[in-house]
Amino acid sequence: MTQFEHATFQLANARPRLREGIELQLQEYAGQSSYLLEDRVRGHCFRVGLSEAAFLAQLDGHNTVTQAIAETSRQLGTAAVDEQQATQLCHWLVEHELVESASTGAGERLAGWRKQHALRKRWELLNPVMLKIPLLNPDSLIRLLESGFGWLIGPWLAITWLVIALWGGMELLLNWPTFTATGQQILDQHNWQWLLITWTVLKLVHELAHAIVCRHYGGPVRSSGVLLLLLVPLPYVDVTSSWRFPYKWQRMLTAAAGMLVELFLAAVAAILFAHSESALLRQHAANVMVTASVVTILFNLNPLMRFDGYYLLSDWLELPNLSTRGRRWVFDRLNWLFLGKRLPAHGQTERSWLVPIYGVMSSGWTLLITASLTLGALNLLPGIGLLMAAIFLGLSLVRPLLQTTFRLTTGNSLQPAQKLRCLFVSFLLGYGCWSITGKLPAPSRTAFPAITEAQPLMPIRNVPAGFVEEVLVAQGDQVAAGQVLLRLRNRPLVTELKSHQIQLEQSRLRHRSYLQRGAVAAAAMEAETTESLAARCLELQGLLDQLVIRAPAAGRVLSSQLDEWAGQYTPPGTELLLLADPDQTEILASIPASEFPYLGTQELTGEWRAWGSYHVGHPVTVRMLEPRLSLLPIHAGLGAQLGGPLPVAPKTTQAGPQWQLLEPTASARFAFLSHDDVPHILGQRGQVLFRLHHGSLRDALFRWGDRWLRNRVHEWHGI
Repeated sequence: MTQFEHATFQLANARPRLREGIELQLQEYAGQSSYLLEDRVRGHCFRVGLSEAAFLAQLDGHNTVTQAIAETSRQLGTAAVDEQQATQLCHWLVEHELVESASTGAGERLAGWRKQHALRKRWELLNPVMLKIPLLNPDSLIRLLESGFGWLIGPWLAITWLVIALWGGMELLLNWPTFTATGQQILDQHNWQWLLITWTVLKLVHELAHAIVCRHYGGPVRSSGVLLLLLVPLPYVDVTSSWRFPYKWQRMLTAAAGMLVELFLAAVAAILFAHSESALLRQHAANVMVTASVVTILFNLNPLMRFDGYYLLSDWLELPNLSTRGRRWVFDRLNWLFLGKRLPAHGQTERSWLVPIYGVMSSGWTLLITASLTLGALNLLPGIGLLMAAIFLGLSLVRPLLQTTFRLTTGNSLQPAQKLRCLFVSFLLGYGCWSITGKLPAPSRTAFPAITEAQPLMPIRNVPAGFVEEVLVAQGDQVAAGQVLLRLRNRPLVTELKSHQIQLEQSRLRHRSYLQRGAVAAAAMEAETTESLAARCLELQGLLDQLVIRAPAAGRVLSSQLDEWAGQYTPPGTELLLLADPDQTEILASIPASEFPYLGTQELTGEWRAWGSYHVGHPVTVRMLEPRLSLLPIHAGLGAQLGGPLPVAPKTTQAGPQWQLLEPTASARFAFLSHDDVPHILGQRGQVLFRLHHGSLRDALFRWGDRWLRNRVHEWHGI
């Protein structure tokens, strides 16, 4: 007897009964009758078919599972559950703690499964990336809030929501350029704390909306808590009691309430953004708009995860347990592929063809989310992130794989032919992936971290001191030779010039008077005074003329402080701005040693893309290659210590620069093919992208993974 047969034999003699607090309620769903199984103690709801409900009704603690199957067959005939379905149903009941057994011998298997489920729950508590922490029963608070806000739920609220949403959307379209300019600051490091606060408050409002609508239609809210996603706290409430609602539009409104409130707040924020003059208020409004709309649509509306979008889709299509059925479809196909098990027969309904599509898409999305959370832990939480990612991967992938491998190699639940088939199929799939990635070319688009430079630079300084009265140019302006750039004001200099002009006129009058009286000696002395005063006036006038700062040559204005100069006092020799020859603007890039040979083998044309505007590319070509490898950063602005992309570490000696690269790199200079609309910000970081065809996809993945892992470990742990 195999292990599976032994387990089935023990289960058949068990006398389970539904736990106290379990109720079955008949409902009409998708035009058919079904039962809602509600756990009133824990506040969980499940939907089962008529045959499953008939079988559950026989589990009274007196009937064995075999007797329950027989009685169900007597009542329903061929529509009753078979032995395999009954076994799976019992497993499901134990997993969700819906059943208990009074017998001591035959119920040991149920107790064992319950222990396994409890052990799995304890393992989930060790997951540092996604940890769910129940806190309290908020039903009394939700009752109070519903009594204050529940009257808003109705047709008038729907009309108001639609009007505000359309108004906000129109304001956003009309002010789109301003919003995009402000939106570039949302991910700024100084805005992260405000973005996190906005996110937390909106999610709290989101969950309260779910709870209030659920309570409004008579559903209790028995549980609430916090979900720690990458240590970011996200509140949640349990509104599974909405499943008992007789109308699907009530269930759908409960599921959509949080998103509707967030989109309403996003529309209000768009209106405030369009009509506010406060830069601070506009920035906070932009935070609300992005968090309450984009993030909500990407996550909450996504039906591939068990969030709001999933329950909306499930109720709209009237496909109960869509996620479970989709995963079961994928699992059955994997069992057929690896173990040769027969595919179970499923009843066909009008929309049953959607189940396999959903199962495949949700499985792929789960893998993508697993990879994203792993990378997020590594990148957002340096140091401890590596440990968190390792634990998360161990619990999500490694542990299930090891358990499956152990079951295949040591257990007796499978026939030898099934084990052999599993190993053979695994080998074929692994060899196929290895061969295909070895034949496919590596991604041809290679990116190099780079920064803009302009050589030579012409500093523009003031000669006399003065206050900046007017700034006539802006960052990036193209100016002609002799064009006025700034105007300065120096009132003491003007007063001194007027005083000397008066003295000069008086000296000339005295000189003429001496000549008329024949006082030749006095006239000669006065002539020297007149000449000295005239020279001083010319000197002062020249200084005043230099208060008007002009461009000595044509060029592009480079300065990030032009707006700050207005009204400021500038001592003599202050550097006010820089002028750069637009034809000399170039890009300095760091080239890994493994990629450098491919740049010199052919004439290549690439693209420059600045950070924050990757959708805009400027064509560039190689201007000069420097093959010498060095650990010194080619430009300080590319180092991670200043927010750049290149990982660096402190030098062990005091000589030379303070930071050095983890790997030696070469350098290259690139020239723009066209100087129209080229980047004009000195020290602007970005990427130079080239299409380099070399190596296989497999080799590229190994190189990238090895380099990335060594850089992260060295950066975080110094290993």
